[in-house]
Amino acid sequence: MSLFYEVEDAIIARLEAKFTGFDPLPKVKHGSDLANIKDKSQGDLTVFVAYNGISKVQEAAETVRTVGTITNEYMIVVVARSAKDNDSRFGTRELADPVLEKVIAVLMGWQPLPKTEQLRIDGSLEPVYQNGFGYFTLVFTHRKSVRGEP
Repeated sequence: MSLFYEVEDAIIARLEAKFTGFDPLPKVKHGSDLANIKDKSQGDLTVFVAYNGISKVQEAAETVRTVGTITNEYMIVVVARSAKDNDSRFGTRELADPVLEKVIAVLMGWQPLPKTEQLRIDGSLEPVYQNGFGYFTLVFTHRKSVRGEP
C-alpha cells in the first residue's frame, strides 16, 4: 500500500476515535465518497478525508541534489446539511464549526505513522454553499524524505 493511502487511513481512524461522544456525531469517510454527498442517506454531518496529490517537491540543498522532500496534501472536508437558516447559511456553519475545531486540534502536529513526519496545517479554503450543504475544507500537508537513485 502506498504511503499516502496509509496516511489517509490513519487520519480517518484517528478522527473516528476522537469524535466519540460528539453530538451530533459526524461520519468519517474517504474522499472518494464525496461525489455521493447528494445522497441524503449520508446524514447531516460528514467528514471526508481526501489525498490531494503532491503539492511540492524540493531538493535538500543546492549542493545535495540526490536528497529531497515530497510534500503530500490532504484535504479534510466537513460537509454539513441544515435546513435551519438555510438562506443565511448559519445552520451549516453552526454544525461545522465545532467539528472543524476538533479536526484542527487532533490532527495539527500529529504523527500519522511511525517514522514519518507530523502533519502540518496549511490553511483552509473558502467555504462553498450549495443546495443546503456547506462544504468547509481544511488543508493538511505531510512531508516525506526521498533519495535519488544512482
